[in-house]
Amino acid sequence: MAIRSAINILFSKFNINYRVFLYILVVIIIVLAVAVSIIIPSFTSVFKSPETAELYNNVRLSIANYFTEGASFSTIAESTSNLISTIFTLLNESNATEIFWTTFILTYFFIRLAISFCYPAIVDILRHFMSSNMSYGFLSNILKNVKLCAKYAVFHAIITTVLDFIVFFSLYGIVKLTF
Repeated sequence: MAIRSAINILFSKFNINYRVFLYILVVIIIVLAVAVSIIIPSFTSVFKSPETAELYNNVRLSIANYFTEGASFSTIAESTSNLISTIFTLLNESNATEIFWTTFILTYFFIRLAISFCYPAIVDILRHFMSSNMSYGFLSNILKNVKLCAKYAVFHAIITTVLDFIVFFSLYGIVKLTF
């Protein structure tokens, strides 16, 4: 009987999955739009610099020479590696890498924060459905439980972000030591 009830709830409340997916998609788009608007100005100055434009022209000419005059592929590889090394040097000189990594970490944290904000609301919707067959809307339940959602989201985001970085750097250290 319990399995039948669980399957019944799964299929009768499956529209919650679509609402959560839409919520996550909107949150990710908003957070990424803000992050990109922070990163773009620092990268634009590097990519529009005269050194980069000259090296980009060299890469374009070496590719054209490869197809028209039969030049070797090593000229393309050499001009591309010069372009990439110059871009990374200019990015490091202009502090664009620090801006990128800071924005990346903050974006990751805010996406985690916003996604975990909806977890207590989902649980409350399912609890009310199972106990008294009441049906609440997703957004109205988030607004109803905003204080609980905020507490849970902050602690969940902090703990999972720290654990994710610990696991990432542990695996990175293991791979670095192995190879």
